[in-house]
Amino acid sequence: MKNIERIVLLVIVVLSSISMRAQTLENFFKAPPLCARPSTYWMWMNGNISKEGLTADLEYMKRASYGGAMMFNVGVGIPKGSVDYASPQWDEMTLHAVKEAERLGLELYLQNSPGYSGTGGPWITVENSMQQLEWTETMVVPDKKGLIELDLPQPYAKLGYYQ
Repeated sequence: MKNIERIVLLVIVVLSSISMRAQTLENFFKAPPLCARPSTYWMWMNGNISKEGLTADLEYMKRASYGGAMMFNVGVGIPKGSVDYASPQWDEMTLHAVKEAERLGLELYLQNSPGYSGTGGPWITVENSMQQLEWTETMVVPDKKGLIELDLPQPYAKLGYYQ
């Protein structure tokens, strides 16, 4: 009889453990820890930032259940705002964002330079900077001799540089 009691007790413990584990997994699914939540790129658009706007962005991320964001400065093709990258005002905005993220329980990661390249700067000449491939298509019809004489237009040239 003692063996049967032990087996029944073991089955009860195992079933109880499985039930508790399922409940724990369900709770983690409903409210995952920060490390299991998605993060996002948080684009700071060429100095077009304010403390109120930063707070509103972070509060939205919290409501949307994000775990955090990577602060990412971008400026190509975006009208320049009032806050220059790495200026005292930018430092103040960054500190504000860090404090707000902490208040909201969000992780905040910082990009180490403006834009996508960490190696740029005013000392890099246009011809040595990041390049992009451009192309155009032109339909032509040869003359009766099979010749084509045509001046092709120059494709888009960022900062006037094209090669």
